[in-house]
Amino acid sequence: MSEAYRFGIEEEFFVVDAATYAVQRRMPGGFFDELKARVAKTLAFIGGLDAAAFAGSEPREIVLRPGTPKERTLDGQSYLLHYGLPQFFFHVTTVYALLRHNGVEIGKRDYMGAY
Repeated sequence: MSEAYRFGIEEEFFVVDAATYAVQRRMPGGFFDELKARVAKTLAFIGGLDAAAFAGSEPREIVLRPGTPKERTLDGQSYLLHYGLPQFFFHVTTVYALLRHNGVEIGKRDYMGAY
């Protein structure tokens, strides 16, 4: 479960990173106790970016799995819509389901937020 949670958090980091080239590295591994710190670090990273960093990212070339047989090149918009966001929501939804399955009392509002 902690791996799915970690991937859900990191996916947001990587989506933003791919669009802005702000950081090109993975966050170090860790346990559940470190996950809250990862969330804070990721939110601080995203919050610290100027919106201008995303300007012109739609046509920017993003290479997934470079140098491997599974290498794939996408433009920024395709990456976000067809890879980044689906990856992020898959992992967040998986963590949500695992938490509920394991007795954590969370509901739709915890997942969707107040709107």
